[in-house]
Amino acid sequence: MPQTLNKSEYFVPRLLAVLLFSAFFVLFDWTYASITILLLFLLMAISMMVLRGGRLTLRITFFHVWMFVFGLFCLFSVIWAWDTENAMTKGKTAFSMLVCYSLAFLCYQEFDSVDALLKAVLWGGNAVMLIIFGTFGVHGILSLLEYGDRLSEQFYLNSNVVGVVCAMSMVVNVYYILKDKRIHWWNLFLVPGVIILSATGSRQALAIMAGGLVLLVFLAVIRGRSPGEIAILLVVGIVLVVGMLILIARLPAFSGIYKRMLSMVSALTGVGKTDRSATTRLALIDVGLAQFKRTPILGVGMGSGHLVAWKYLNKYFYLHNNFAEILAGGGLVGFTIYYSIYAYIFVSFVRYRRYATLETAVCTTLLIMALVEDYASVTYYAKETYFYLMLGFLETEKLKKDCLSSLPSVPTLQNDGAERI
Repeated sequence: MPQTLNKSEYFVPRLLAVLLFSAFFVLFDWTYASITILLLFLLMAISMMVLRGGRLTLRITFFHVWMFVFGLFCLFSVIWAWDTENAMTKGKTAFSMLVCYSLAFLCYQEFDSVDALLKAVLWGGNAVMLIIFGTFGVHGILSLLEYGDRLSEQFYLNSNVVGVVCAMSMVVNVYYILKDKRIHWWNLFLVPGVIILSATGSRQALAIMAGGLVLLVFLAVIRGRSPGEIAILLVVGIVLVVGMLILIARLPAFSGIYKRMLSMVSALTGVGKTDRSATTRLALIDVGLAQFKRTPILGVGMGSGHLVAWKYLNKYFYLHNNFAEILAGGGLVGFTIYYSIYAYIFVSFVRYRRYATLETAVCTTLLIMALVEDYASVTYYAKETYFYLMLGFLETEKLKKDCLSSLPSVPTLQNDGAERI
């Protein structure tokens, strides 16, 4: 039976979920990062088991089968991979994700809300903001903005990673404003979030923030609307996204991102000045798709994208695009396996839309923004990607339960003792 996640009673596992999500980014390349993250998964499962009197029952779902099959595909791709060692590493990573997220799934599979996981995204992003401000100070951050420097030039974390986690956190932050219809003190983290996002100079983070906020509001207001009204709101939403991007990018604090966005547009259209980053990224996507055309079924092995770039561009880079990376490395088979989880979740959201809530809207938004991130990053082995997917999958499970609970119960026939012939 679904349970409500009591905030005070389940404080420890909720705190561990926040620490876990923060650790994905804060620990980064630390030597003991993997062990620490595994321990956090274990502690979260143990604390939940204690609170439930030692009872935790794992249900095997499509989420587990998907992770297993994808991990198996990565391992089998060693057979034909250009980089066998890297393919093996990607397979081991996928199976380690299966173990870790099975523990997390144990903790939250029976609850009637994914609120604790959403709070982990919110506070995980807030924690990253606090660490950055603690490292540089307000003056240091403002100096970065004044001189047009990017955070990556001064900080150990990748600017795009920092920008995206802050943008996702801000989307969830606004969700709670819409849900609670009031401003909490922690909603004020939106202000440092905007400042840090501008300091990262990340185009994809700006797109995720603007697109995510507009999409969340759009999904929140279309419930109960007619198809014609939804179409009008969709057009308005697209205009608002474009307008918000242009408006924000023209602010002095976002001048660096504005120039980088113009460069990307120029690279796409072939008109105007481009920078090396935009040109290189598009070239990497092109060679990834070119390789996919040559090996369309199974690709050249998972984790071999950097060798594709080396072969065609003489650059030892991964392809900076999850779609191109998987198509080149895993072909149609690998691409279909990996993105089948997104298809499953989105189809379930549509199927059970009658029971959708604002929570469903924010889960949908986070997953769509994760796909936006896929255009500019390779994410299929990123720990946070599986967190978003688990969050979305658990939301589909909740909708299914709501659907089943709404069905009329079938009356049980009573034996009245009469003889039947």
